[in-house]
Amino acid sequence: MDPGWWISLQAGAGIPDGQVRVGEPSPSTPLGLRDDLGIDSTRTLGLAIAGTFHTRNRLSFSAESISLSGSETFDKTVYFDEGSFAPGASPKSDPRFYLLKAEYARVFGSPEAVSHWLLLAGIDHAYLDFRIGDQSEDFFRQEVSMPVVGAGWERQTGKTAVFHAAARGSRFNHLNTGEKEGSTIYLNQDLLDVWAGWVWKPSPRFRWSAGYRYFLFSQTEHSSEDFNDFHVRIHGLTGALSLRF
Repeated sequence: MDPGWWISLQAGAGIPDGQVRVGEPSPSTPLGLRDDLGIDSTRTLGLAIAGTFHTRNRLSFSAESISLSGSETFDKTVYFDEGSFAPGASPKSDPRFYLLKAEYARVFGSPEAVSHWLLLAGIDHAYLDFRIGDQSEDFFRQEVSMPVVGAGWERQTGKTAVFHAAARGSRFNHLNTGEKEGSTIYLNQDLLDVWAGWVWKPSPRFRWSAGYRYFLFSQTEHSSEDFNDFHVRIHGLTGALSLRF
């Protein structure tokens, strides 16, 4: 409920799970992010600007980079994009994965109350270019901005601490992209972002937060020629340092 505008530097680390598959429906190879590509950890960095107006309204804008680098030796022939990797090859996986977010939050309840409910609504846009060695798939060409809705709850737990929990998500199912590769490309796209933790404000112009985050993103695009598929689930810890300006 603090008035004014804040700038935040965010960072986090987590454990991922999921898979990627790129190429024609056959013989493209499904690859587990951890088991097949060696992506056993993630790192996130982000920058956000957030503020309040008229007490009950909050706005935030953020940009986030999610690192998914890894390396593993293949024990079989792997078909990815328009190329292949022979058994014994150990190319580096180095996807470029970014997330842009704009969000509005409406606060319910009296400003003097110990706890508040929040209604969340916004737009998220993902950018993914999945690279393995010298092969890459530009998922970002089919990605669309996602209208996101959610809810949150916060409770004062001390003079300078607030517990905060929020969940937000979106889903597109069999969306006609208007693009063609042999036939029309259809898109399935999902996002779920959950955070729970504490926010501390030791001074009027400084605050910091720490908590648990569960993040899910998936994208499947298919036509008569191609089938490209990416799923990631991340359990992680995140934190942020914020300054009021």
